[in-house]
Amino acid sequence: MGTEMNGVVLRFDEQTGYGFIEPDDGGEDVFVHANDLNPADRQRIRAGLAVSFDIVSGDRGDRAVNVEFTDASGLTTEDLDRQLTEGLMREAPSMTLEHLAAVRRVVADLASNNGWAL
Repeated sequence: MGTEMNGVVLRFDEQTGYGFIEPDDGGEDVFVHANDLNPADRQRIRAGLAVSFDIVSGDRGDRAVNVEFTDASGLTTEDLDRQLTEGLMREAPSMTLEHLAAVRRVVADLASNNGWAL
């Protein structure tokens, strides 16, 4: 597809649905649009979050796609969801799928409300 990169969200405007990512390598800032984000991540993206992403070239220049939030160790939100679910199933095997989903929502809300880069 494109070039895989890591960086930090510089800014993102929820009203217009776009923003920019500063690549870790110090290159030019990369445009990111809400349509190129996972639907669950559209509500969570904000300045300061560490991300991994691919760069693709378009008619108007480079843009970020396949954007994933990461923490300092590189844990993506998808990895966090999987590890959280597996841990809960191992430690509390009687939990229903409804309970698992509720716990995952609470953790995601906590992260979003506290600016945690997951």
